[in-house]
Amino acid sequence: MKDMTAGNPVKLILTFSVPLILANVCQQCYNLADTFVVGRYLGKSALAAVGGASGSLIFAVFGFFFGLSGGLAVITAQKFGAKDYNAVRKSIASSLILCTVISLPPLLLSGVLAEKMLEAMDTPADVMNDAVKYLQILFLFGLPNILHTMLNSILRSLGDSKTPLYFLALSNFVNIGLNFYLVLGAGWGVSGVAWATVISQVIAAVLFYVYAIRKNHFMQLKVQDWIPDWKFYCEHLKIGLPMGFQFAINTIGILVIQRVFNGFGSDIVGGISAIQPMSSITFMPLFSIGIAIATFVAQNYGAGNLDRIREGTRKTVVMSAV
Repeated sequence: MKDMTAGNPVKLILTFSVPLILANVCQQCYNLADTFVVGRYLGKSALAAVGGASGSLIFAVFGFFFGLSGGLAVITAQKFGAKDYNAVRKSIASSLILCTVISLPPLLLSGVLAEKMLEAMDTPADVMNDAVKYLQILFLFGLPNILHTMLNSILRSLGDSKTPLYFLALSNFVNIGLNFYLVLGAGWGVSGVAWATVISQVIAAVLFYVYAIRKNHFMQLKVQDWIPDWKFYCEHLKIGLPMGFQFAINTIGILVIQRVFNGFGSDIVGGISAIQPMSSITFMPLFSIGIAIATFVAQNYGAGNLDRIREGTRKTVVMSAV
């Protein structure tokens, strides 16, 4: 863990950002692995189903929860910066509860309505069946992915950007191995790609939580930490929900553009699928610096260091431009 309320702001933010950049590259390797295996061995229609046809809907659904988890963890960072360690544990428990309760109904509903959503997106007929299978598996069994993201956000809020990197790398290696085994060995096709993602996320989430409990005393939650505190829940949701909706709003343009692409047929959708992971890597450094400054601001806000927040923000804007 790293206390970001003292020390050189630029050095703190830079050293915190490097593992985040590597973690985001690992995340894109997930997508690259899927793109490689599907494109090379299952063909263009399958590639279009896993990437372009499904990708925008996956981002639309999971993007909200990724924003939500980051927002909930802001309160954890504030309590850590204020040195209110009992509230840190309470915040961690509250975030896990809220993330689970809020995410389950939309995930299940999205799984049930996957085909209807794809039809609304004007998905090409030769892509539809594979896309439906892929989305249903990812949505119906998507809770481990969201909880893994929540754990990442919690540890980052405590100044630890390295541990999430290690377990994301582990999940990535498991995913790549399972991709080859389930697609080439077992012959599961697009379903194998989806199950490889789900299984790797379950393994990473379980091992991540066990490791965090053993190594991070804030994760050693007590019974009283789990007792509902509605006022505390509202404090989390006041930040978590707007961040979630911000991500959701950003997906509207993506969905509209993807619907246009879908109208051109599976060749165009497959081409878009092939380049999406590579284009995403371009923006990873800025995205990572954004997470770093969010943690920095939250901890210092909790500590009441407003001048330090202004200094860190100004220097981060310059650093991002460079």
